[in-house]
Amino acid sequence: LAGLVLVVLVGGILASILTTSDPSWWQLHFSQLGTFHDLSAAFFNTTLKVGGSLVVVYAVRVRRDLRRLGRRAGRRGAPTSAAFFLTVIGVNLALVGCIPLNTNKDLHDKVAGMMVLGFAALLLTSPFLLHRLPKRLPIATSLVFVFLFAGAWLFVTSTINLALFEVIAFSAMFTWSGIFTHCLTGAHARPVAA
Repeated sequence: LAGLVLVVLVGGILASILTTSDPSWWQLHFSQLGTFHDLSAAFFNTTLKVGGSLVVVYAVRVRRDLRRLGRRAGRRGAPTSAAFFLTVIGVNLALVGCIPLNTNKDLHDKVAGMMVLGFAALLLTSPFLLHRLPKRLPIATSLVFVFLFAGAWLFVTSTINLALFEVIAFSAMFTWSGIFTHCLTGAHARPVAA
């Protein structure tokens, strides 16, 4: 399911990039792709809606898997917390597609910000709540923090534009999600102690 989310988002955004009527969209940000009344905007906004919905389904599956693993995965509130933060990410990703930048910039920016906050909360809580998952998860979490901090610093100092920072942030998000999914799969494969 995590792989399907990645395929949908990357495929839809690439289709939007290839069909856009604005070749200079990348000088601003990805949301620029959803502002036109053409096929490119339809690809972009629909991709975000479908991708966000799939993230919500992924959140339900993660909650179920973490509950099944119980104490082998982490602390008592881990399934609910992880599912909540993933749901925040998914719902707000879908809302970014529902509210194009040129429709309501303030609301668009708020839901995009909530998506980022949901991911930040997931990163901050995972070392504590999911402390029994394989060691590569906290290592990946630390590396993603460094990667995101470096990208944010480059953006704030105007070394890179928002579009490139968004690529950095989404790459970090999907890399971490892939490692997290792999850790869950590995935890399922471990035998339960008698």
